[in-house]
Amino acid sequence: TTGDTRVEGNNSGATGRQEKGSAEISSRSLNSMTVRVDSPRDGWLVVAESWDKGWTARLDGRPTPVLPGNYAFRAMPIPAGRHVIELVYRPVGFLLGTTITGMTIGLLLIVAVVWQLNPFKRRKEKALAARSHTNQEPE
Repeated sequence: TTGDTRVEGNNSGATGRQEKGSAEISSRSLNSMTVRVDSPRDGWLVVAESWDKGWTARLDGRPTPVLPGNYAFRAMPIPAGRHVIELVYRPVGFLLGTTITGMTIGLLLIVAVVWQLNPFKRRKEKALAARSHTNQEPE
């Protein structure tokens, strides 16, 4: 798929001729994208999708910044050559929510275990069982 990405660079030399690079999306999901880039010189990869602080990128396996391009899109600096860019969306709110949810589930499990092992509960159950046994009429 092309058209969603663009490689931009500076004019080359005095001729004003602009060499264009290429970018191809090789895989994509709801929260990730892999782009193969071939750039004749240092430039920018601009992904025409919304920028957000939760986007992270790796250029050939190393972290690289994801910046707002044209105020709205995702832009990453690209050195000359062939590269693979991996973008992943991990919003801070999602990570915080996942952490709080996990802690809450853990706390509920602890409370359930303690409740089941509670010696006062067992004594009360035994007392109720004994009372109901003595209140039965003989046949």
